[in-house]
Amino acid sequence: SDVHGIVYPDGTIRDPAIVAALFGFYRNKDLSTMVKPNPNKEGHVYLAQPPLYYVRKNKKLYYAYSDSERDRLLEQVGKDADVQRFKGLGEMEDQELSETTMDPETRTLLRVNMSEDSRSELDLTFTTLMGDQVEPRRQFIEENARYVDNLDV
Repeated sequence: SDVHGIVYPDGTIRDPAIVAALFGFYRNKDLSTMVKPNPNKEGHVYLAQPPLYYVRKNKKLYYAYSDSERDRLLEQVGKDADVQRFKGLGEMEDQELSETTMDPETRTLLRVNMSEDSRSELDLTFTTLMGDQVEPRRQFIEENARYVDNLDV
C-alpha cells in the first residue's frame, strides 16, 4: 500500500496549527530507521479530511467539508435544513466517522508532500515562525495577516 501513515485532524479551527507543529517536528527526522521507504520523503503520509458539517433534510444526510460546500448544499436542499458543525472527531457517531473518515472506500485523504524542492522553503517558514528571532516573525505576520480567513483569539 502507498499509505504508511494517516493523521486524523478534527477539523477545528486550531487543527491547522496542530498539524503544522506536528509536521514541523518531523520535517527533518529521518524516519527510514523505522519505516522503509522514509514516509516523509516518499509521500506516504496523508491527512484525513473529516467533514466540517452535516446537513439533514427530509431524513437525507449530506456532509460538507467547507463553509462554501455547506452553503451550496443549503441552496440545493433549502435553508430550512438542519445543519450541525462538528467540533471534533469525538462528536461524530461511529457510523458517521466510519463513512466519512475511516472507510478506505469513502474517505478523503490529502497527500503530504515533503519533497527536497520544498524543504528549504519549509525550513525558512518554520524557522521564521517558531524560531527565537522576533523581528522576522513580526514581519511575516504583518505581510501575511491580510490572507487570514479565520482568526481565533
